[in-house]
Amino acid sequence: MAYYESIEHTEKQQKTNRTKGLTPKEAKRRLSTNGLNRLVEKNKKGIVVLFFEQFNDFLILILIAAACISFFTSIMDNDGDIIEPIIIMAIVVFNAVLGVIQEHRAEKSLEALKKMSSPTATVVRKGKVMEIPAEEVCCGDIVHISTGDVVAADLRLFETIDLEIDESALTGESVPILKDAGVVVEKLSPIADRINCVYSGTFVTSGKGKGIVVATGMNTEVGKIAGMLSSQEEVRTPLQNKLEQVGKALGICALMICALVFVIGVLRRFAPFDMFVTSISLAVAAIPEGLPAIVTVMLSIGVQKMAKSGAIVRNLPAVETLGSADVICTDKTGTLTENKMKVCKFFGHEESVFKYGGICCGENTKNPTELAILSACDERNITYAHTAIAEHPFSSATKHMRLLTDKELTVKGAPEIVLKLCDKIKTKDGILPLTEYKQREILAANKSFAGEAFRVIAVAYKPNAQTIDENGLIFCGLIAMSDPPRKEVFEAVKLC
Repeated sequence: MAYYESIEHTEKQQKTNRTKGLTPKEAKRRLSTNGLNRLVEKNKKGIVVLFFEQFNDFLILILIAAACISFFTSIMDNDGDIIEPIIIMAIVVFNAVLGVIQEHRAEKSLEALKKMSSPTATVVRKGKVMEIPAEEVCCGDIVHISTGDVVAADLRLFETIDLEIDESALTGESVPILKDAGVVVEKLSPIADRINCVYSGTFVTSGKGKGIVVATGMNTEVGKIAGMLSSQEEVRTPLQNKLEQVGKALGICALMICALVFVIGVLRRFAPFDMFVTSISLAVAAIPEGLPAIVTVMLSIGVQKMAKSGAIVRNLPAVETLGSADVICTDKTGTLTENKMKVCKFFGHEESVFKYGGICCGENTKNPTELAILSACDERNITYAHTAIAEHPFSSATKHMRLLTDKELTVKGAPEIVLKLCDKIKTKDGILPLTEYKQREILAANKSFAGEAFRVIAVAYKPNAQTIDENGLIFCGLIAMSDPPRKEVFEAVKLC
């Protein structure tokens, strides 16, 4: 993937030109070779298949069997009483028809939504900027994106102007990500840290940019997710499992009792055929033929209520799964909280921890954590102005950020990571060796802050550094900050 490679390497690899793009002939050839830029869907089931799938339930099968046997015995007994088996079959068919109607309606609604959201893309072909259907975008295309666009494919950016992307569909992050085409991200970095790329299906909230298409269709990040979902086996809902358990229990018990009644009747010299008819009648009476219909009707009512709230439910049993949820997982930052970090406590040398913490913040940063550190510097009248020479941004892989200025190297990040890079510590008595006792004291402070639910950042520096060499850093201290919950969260959780 191009996020850890230079723009020039990506351009060469995709055999394209950032200025002229592909020729229409070459784009057509690539589309015919690699296919259209769209997600592959499972083959849709026909009405007949959907109808017969509704009978894939143990209780329904028992009802069908009971109806057939009841019908057979009524004819054999010449009593003409076929009303009961007809009613049972009518209930079974009604149940199946309701299920098919719901699935068909849901499919139609989803198709309508897809037609409404079919996107286009702005590409460069043979030096000309043009708009084409998104499914005709191919690898090597040069794509222009701007505010309001839905990204049509995975792009390695080569030009950005205040470009911010909503990647919540892929990462869960509620805050738009500021993109920077000039950064080369470390290998194995998660999607949220790949600030030099944008991904198919994400949304441009502000700014504009240009990029080289590096993946389309099922090869995009969203395509990989779609592939995993399509390969998943169908999971039965808790209600389906319980109905199956009830059906099996009723069926087995009914068969055992019927067999026992039949054997006792025969031993008491009753006619075998009469005992067989009696046993079947018992079996039919033991099975609650109204249960599937009642369940189907109740689920249909639930589907209608969901529809009034704008939610499309494809399968009837799916409406029940929400009520079976035991745990709700939610993003916290910016969702449950205000996304406005505030420094609450610190540990270590106050002047240096805030000075070097402020220096080690990206220029024109919008990161809530860094804004909180800069705000704390301003409150203390601590100067953090600097001239950056090189910068390695924070990533989930390294868990720390490094910034080289014309005077020193500054580092901030996870305490356990930064502490390992230090062999000295800044104190009110000057710079001293970082002893084992001091390390334990720092880790104890970190544990205490973490126990109070603070986000903790460690800060260190190295004077007179010429390169980003992390060995032999001087530890400054810890900064503890919090992101207060939104006022409306308490009521939302209570309502939920």
